[in-house]
Amino acid sequence: MNHEVVNEYLKKVKKELSGLCSADEFLSSMREYLDDYCDEHPHCTIRDLEDEFGTPEEVAGEFLESKGISNSGKVKKLKNSRRLIAIVAVVLVVVLIAVIAFYRDVLSQSTQAKATDVIVVEPPEVTEDPVLE
Repeated sequence: MNHEVVNEYLKKVKKELSGLCSADEFLSSMREYLDDYCDEHPHCTIRDLEDEFGTPEEVAGEFLESKGISNSGKVKKLKNSRRLIAIVAVVLVVVLIAVIAFYRDVLSQSTQAKATDVIVVEPPEVTEDPVLE
């Protein structure tokens, strides 16, 4: 049986569902059908599964439709929001790295300046006080 093909197909279906609803039970039963098909066709490919069961997009769309969920606008919004979150996260990481580098440089310069300053402490001069003699 070709488990890699089944896993890849189900991964694509799950990606198309994009967390719009819980589909664990659906994916589990789908795996059984796919495994049975692969038992009968040991050298099947993703293309064979798509021809037999439909593309992952079609399968996910039919499942969402059966649950009464419209996936056209929601999936786009979800993907766009995930993309926006990823972009913001990358920008924040870059800014954080820049701030750390800046403060590291400032700290390095201030410790170097302190290391080059020499302070000479001389003992106080002892003068004899004529009154005490």
